[in-house]
Amino acid sequence: MYAGRLRLSMLAALMALVLAAAVSCGGEEEGAAATVSILLSPGPNSNHAGVYVAQQKGYFNEENLTVNVEVAPDREAAMRSVGAGTKDFAIGNMLLMLQLRDEEVPVMGIAAISQHALHGIVAPESAGIENPLDLEGMRVGYSGVVFSEKFLNTMLVNDGLNGVEDVDLVSYETGLTEALLDGEVDAILSDDWPRSQAIAENRGESVTILKFEGWSLPEHYEHLLITNDTNFKDREDMVGRFARAVRRGYEDALANPQSAIDALQAGTTETVDETLERARIDILAPLWEPFRPVRGSRVPIVGEQDAQIYQTLIRWMRKNQLVGSVVHYSTAFHNKFSLAEE
Repeated sequence: MYAGRLRLSMLAALMALVLAAAVSCGGEEEGAAATVSILLSPGPNSNHAGVYVAQQKGYFNEENLTVNVEVAPDREAAMRSVGAGTKDFAIGNMLLMLQLRDEEVPVMGIAAISQHALHGIVAPESAGIENPLDLEGMRVGYSGVVFSEKFLNTMLVNDGLNGVEDVDLVSYETGLTEALLDGEVDAILSDDWPRSQAIAENRGESVTILKFEGWSLPEHYEHLLITNDTNFKDREDMVGRFARAVRRGYEDALANPQSAIDALQAGTTETVDETLERARIDILAPLWEPFRPVRGSRVPIVGEQDAQIYQTLIRWMRKNQLVGSVVHYSTAFHNKFSLAEE
C-alpha cells in the first residue's frame, strides 16, 4: 500500500511539473479567452482602419478575444503604457519605439502596419522642386520633431548642401500642410505625406512628393503593431491570435479601402473627418502591401518585417545621436506572427 501511495505521489508531482512548465512557456492555455486593449494615437484615422475592420468582421471574436479599442492623445505616452504593462498593444511609431527601447522600455514591434516611411518632402507642383538641392534658401516647414530635422539634414547633405543651415526651417505644432497651401512656407517635411497629399487634393491643389527613396535615408516602417516583452514571453499564444486578427483586418482594408472607412466610422464615437480619411486611405492603403523578397517560395503577407530594415534604421539613429548602444535589432522586433500561416 505504501508503494502505491508513493507512486501516486510521484505521479502527482510529475503532473505538477508538467503544468508548471506549460505555464512558464506559454503563460496561459492555448486559445484561452482573453480581454485585451489596444491604444491608437493620434486617431482614429486611416492608419488604424484595419483594427476597426477586424473588430467589425468578428476576427477578434474568432480568436476568442475581447478587444477594447482606445484612443490616446499622445503616441509616446501610449507606447509607454504598453511598456509598463497597463495596456497590451498600440499602433506606434517605429522611430519612437526604438528610442523607448534604448531607454530600456520593453516594447517591441510584432507587425509592420506601413511597409514604407511616411515622411516626405511636400511642395506645390508649381514650385518645380525635384530634389532636396532645390530647397536651398527656401522656407521649409516641419513639425519641430528632431527625427524630421535629422531626416532633412541627411537629404540635404547627400544632395551636396551643408545641411539644414542652408534652408529656413519653420516649426509648426499644428496646421503644417495648411501652412504650405496658404503660402506661408515653400515646402514642408511631412511625417505623413499621404495625409498632406489628401488635404491638398481635397482643396483642388496639386503637390509634388519627394518620398524617402534614396538620399541616404533609412527606409522604415512608420507604423507598427507594438506589444511588450512580458506579453511576448508569457502570453505568446494570445499575442499571436491578436496579431493574426489584426493582419486579416488590414488585408481586408487593403482590398477595399472605402469599406474600411465605413468600419472606422461605425466603430468609434470619436470625430472622424470623413472627407479627409476617404481621400487619405486610397493613397495610404497600397503602402500596407508587403513587397520585400522572402526566402524560398513563401509569399510575403501583410505585417511582414525585415531585420535589415531595423539594422539600417538603428545605424542611422546612432549616427545621428538619436539612440545609444542599448537598443538592438534582434530584441526590438519579432516577425514570427507574420510568418505563421493560417
